[in-house]
Amino acid sequence: MITVTHEKGFRIVADVRGHRVIADLKQPNGGTDTAPQASEYIEAALALCVSTYFNMYCAKRDLDPHGHTVTLESKVAEAPKRYSAFAVTLQFPPGFPEDAKEGAKGFVKACMVANTLKSTPDVSYFFA
Repeated sequence: MITVTHEKGFRIVADVRGHRVIADLKQPNGGTDTAPQASEYIEAALALCVSTYFNMYCAKRDLDPHGHTVTLESKVAEAPKRYSAFAVTLQFPPGFPEDAKEGAKGFVKACMVANTLKSTPDVSYFFA
């Protein structure tokens, strides 16, 4: 379970298994820009998941993942406001074996965050 509490202004803190995740709004939106906006964590979660799956692929095959990068670009749609597209790029580390790249691509595409975004999960709201 994740619990979110209000800190001040638009700054909020989520407790995730004892780890603090902080969100704020950009200054033009009324916040103080001390942390990413909550919606930006969706982008970060996707990029981090891809990197994690690449690291897991490398660990299982005794390959060095050091030097890889993941970049993400997103598009936003309106009515309702939402992300409409993500473009994720995995840059293989220097010297990564050519014969391992196809397997890595397939493994990375199993990322849980990407699969969740593709599946449109149910979201239930409860008010107490």
